[in-house]
Amino acid sequence: MARGSARDQRVRHRCRARDASPGPVDRPQAYVVVRADGEPVGIGRAVAEDGWTGVFTMATIRTARRRGVGGLALSAIAQWGEANDAPHLYLQVEQSNVAARRLYPAAGFTEPAEYHYRCR
Repeated sequence: MARGSARDQRVRHRCRARDASPGPVDRPQAYVVVRADGEPVGIGRAVAEDGWTGVFTMATIRTARRRGVGGLALSAIAQWGEANDAPHLYLQVEQSNVAARRLYPAAGFTEPAEYHYRCR
């Protein structure tokens, strides 16, 4: 499906962040669900602290990939962060996550450091 189609327009209008109820994280937090034709096609989670919004658990269903769903979720998270006095965003991405490594630089993220896991 081409960008700008009627279906893509419906996706854009059905994406928003909802404040999450208090849970194990004692900070303002929100969940984003991107819907297309009433069905969830992407998700994201945000946690705000000290002027920063952490972006977590971003996912898009396979059939909706490369249609802007991740960007819509990220945009909703950024707007939520602004509204919660946490306008700066951060996240971590696995080196092997090719789709995310395309999305985040296009959204203005830079790579300030690398990390790796150590196993015994």
